[in-house]
Amino acid sequence: MIGVRLLSRYLTITCICLLMLVNLNCNRSDRAGPSESSVTIGYYGDERIFLQDYWDMGAEQLMFLPLANEDEKGAQPVLAERWEHSEDYREWTYFLRKDVRWHDGVPVTAHDIKFTIDLRNDRRVLSGKISVLSVEVLDDFTLTVTHKRPKGLDLWTVYYPKHLLEGLDPKELFEWEFWKQPVGNGPYRYVRHMPKTMV
Repeated sequence: MIGVRLLSRYLTITCICLLMLVNLNCNRSDRAGPSESSVTIGYYGDERIFLQDYWDMGAEQLMFLPLANEDEKGAQPVLAERWEHSEDYREWTYFLRKDVRWHDGVPVTAHDIKFTIDLRNDRRVLSGKISVLSVEVLDDFTLTVTHKRPKGLDLWTVYYPKHLLEGLDPKELFEWEFWKQPVGNGPYRYVRHMPKTMV
């Protein structure tokens, strides 16, 4: 047991040292911009850290927004400005904010939410249980999601841009080039990456 702890500690220290060396090795012209306007966050893993179902580390929350999340005050709106549910909690209607855009300037709409839910429920993509029966887009900023069983508010799930991904093969989801140069709608934008090293 002590050997495992020592090995774990050694690997952690080694990883931190390697990250520091990589950071020192980058010259100023290779950086994203002035140090006052950039933040460096280290994650282990490859370029698929932004695919929520692959690493499940929270990196996707930096690049992509959920409908809502939760803090000490309870559920808070993020992409959705409000929501309603049926008495049995199987049907949820989300009313989206109209002021959110993808980092390429395209508005985030209910079509993006439906696209991502459909993608996540495609058996060719994920092997988990499918909980959604249907997604109906009522207009560009309103949609209704019907679940097989009662379900709580969808917290933390992030959504992806339909206009950039709809033509790609879902069976190759984990290999999409998009994960190497993601276009998100969250507080952080993709700037650059070093393969198998950093984003």
